[in-house]
Amino acid sequence: MFTYIQVAHIVLECDTALAIGSGKSSAASDNHVKLDYNDLPVIPWSSINGVLNHLAEEDKIVSSLLGEEIRNKETKEKSHKGSQLIGSDAYLLNSKYEVHQELSTEDIFEDELLKYYEILPVREHTSINAFGSAKEKSKYSNSIVYKGSRFKLEVKLELQEKPKGDNPFDKILSYFKHPMFRLGAQTTNGLGKMEVISCQTKVFDLKNKNNLKSFFEYTPNLNNPLNGVDWGGAAGTIVKDDLYTDHSFKFKSEAIHIGSGYGDLDTDHANLKEYVITWDENNKPKAALNFVVPGASVKGTLYHRSFYYWCPPLDIRRIPEDESDTALGNHYEKQFEIWKPINPFGFENNATSKDATTDETGGAMGQIIIEDVYIPFDEGKETLFNHNKIDRFTQGTITGALYSEKVFAIEEAYLSIKYLKRVYEEPEREKGESDDDYSKRSEKYINQNKSYKSFKTALDDLTTGLLPVGGNTTNGNGFLKVIEEKKTA
Repeated sequence: MFTYIQVAHIVLECDTALAIGSGKSSAASDNHVKLDYNDLPVIPWSSINGVLNHLAEEDKIVSSLLGEEIRNKETKEKSHKGSQLIGSDAYLLNSKYEVHQELSTEDIFEDELLKYYEILPVREHTSINAFGSAKEKSKYSNSIVYKGSRFKLEVKLELQEKPKGDNPFDKILSYFKHPMFRLGAQTTNGLGKMEVISCQTKVFDLKNKNNLKSFFEYTPNLNNPLNGVDWGGAAGTIVKDDLYTDHSFKFKSEAIHIGSGYGDLDTDHANLKEYVITWDENNKPKAALNFVVPGASVKGTLYHRSFYYWCPPLDIRRIPEDESDTALGNHYEKQFEIWKPINPFGFENNATSKDATTDETGGAMGQIIIEDVYIPFDEGKETLFNHNKIDRFTQGTITGALYSEKVFAIEEAYLSIKYLKRVYEEPEREKGESDDDYSKRSEKYINQNKSYKSFKTALDDLTTGLLPVGGNTTNGNGFLKVIEEKKTA
């Protein structure tokens, strides 16, 4: 019987855009954001609980409180212990700093803040091949929640008695402040980073009559004040991230084009723009339009350049001229399949290759996280360029070939790249291992080191202005000039 119950009300802010997928699609997006019964974005508790379970894998005390599988040593039968941590879904806060936990009879999109959530922004994606061009049928899109959106949830831990030593609830709450506490999809593309804005806790010791009465009167309405104490993190509970290297760059760019996938009244190719929500000290929200350089765009650029540095060259002098194109294509595709399971960017689950570092489906999570860059929108920073195509015989313009694009200037912005500290050690020879088997394992070690070094070389290209980002880069767009660089190991 549980007699010691601890409750927390937590407000989370999207430090980056958020993509909690619903699995539903439409003409607007291939994967809609998960919505509640009021058609507002919601973060299911199962998503939050899954991340907490992952972060607490090595913590035996916390893991046992989150549920565990118990195996009988004698009978070898399995049983399961339920989780003692219970949480609500995280609901979106409106302009009055309230949530809609119940089905609303009013038009909630008349709210000064929630009106922006009636139509959510959509991100376009595609996959590139070894040649740097889009793969066939690889284009897809997904809806996201604005950066700066705030959600509120309740978390409750039930214990049989008051903890005698360290309070495990403090440790559980500390994982909400973990650097790798990221929710939803595309977290390695920089999405889903959350920040704890406030956390209030309250204890109900049911052995105490006054506490027991208070618990019976308590209602799980997130709009009601908890009247608890502010939790800022108990000593020694805040977890630091020592697995990743943080690399940040302060940069500028004279002209860059990040396509939105559609045009506007002025141009055929408009820049990607999204609203960002900011909050003042009185928790009053404001939505402002921003240019966006998605982390996925930067990551795709680094991905292709890294393969370029990793791929061994092909001596086409030994190949007949009429077979050179086919031989070159086959060479790149073959090397791409070798590089895919060992590259630091990760690869899709339907891959056929198997590797010790991958899961059962053949896929692997990326080890590089690049966050979106937001630049406040200013019409004065945009420039319209008109383009056409010239007939080489008549020197006149070709009918239907006229198009336009907009580029924008970045006076100052910050790019944050986080990558795993990978040290690939040369394998020791196992007893009785043949020369061929050891040679194969050693070759994997060599390729992994080479793959990681190719990424670092590509990153140097990006920061020295040798690797452009975005669209129409052959027209001179997308080159970054780094003003300041900071690296935290």
